[in-house]
Amino acid sequence: PCLFTHTSCSSQLNFCWPDALLCIAGHYLSATAKMWASTHNDTLRAKMSSVVDVLNDCQQKMGTGYLSAFPSEFFDRAEALTTVWAPYYTIHKIMQGLLDQYTVAGNSKALEMVVGMANYFSDRVKNVIQKYSIERHWASLNEETGGMNDVLYQLYTITDDLKHLTLAHLFDKPCFLGLLAVQADSISGFHSNTHIPVVVGAQMRYEVTGDALYKQIATSFMDMINSSHSYATGGTSAGEVW
Repeated sequence: PCLFTHTSCSSQLNFCWPDALLCIAGHYLSATAKMWASTHNDTLRAKMSSVVDVLNDCQQKMGTGYLSAFPSEFFDRAEALTTVWAPYYTIHKIMQGLLDQYTVAGNSKALEMVVGMANYFSDRVKNVIQKYSIERHWASLNEETGGMNDVLYQLYTITDDLKHLTLAHLFDKPCFLGLLAVQADSISGFHSNTHIPVVVGAQMRYEVTGDALYKQIATSFMDMINSSHSYATGGTSAGEVW
């Protein structure tokens, strides 16, 4: 399969290199979509569309909806609670980049691709819960998952597919959002770069569903950050930890 770790891809995408994790491709797609929206530069549009086309070729060759620079076996390891570096972090970046290519730049192929990814992970997470338990799923998220909930709530507003809404809920990490729901000032020691995107996703849940609890969660979080977890020189953490 085309995993974007082989030298064969480097002739098509200049940000490929051995063992690349592809999160940079997601950032590229988001950034170029927004740059195009402000410039309407035809050369830029052609370049970013070609990236979507190459990624689509890879996704089609794999045939499951999965798309990443690393094999899906990385998620086997995550679900088995064995060591693996944050695969959902990269998946979020790819999905968000593709979604931005659709919502900002109007590339319908990118929407088809992100729907395929969402459906793949919907089936995958459902299998973990059915085979093991919901607790096993939550435990498998004890890593940096990016804004998976955020991008899935955004996708749901487009597809109106309950699979996507349910999957978004399953990335609302209760071990952290539960603390914020009861307004417990207990975030010391948490990895900030992991949990800020989760709170952003919680705010998106409120915007999409109208669930006032998630507005309260985001508001309480910002009150806590501004009152006791911010530095006068800027920033809210040291070494990415509160």
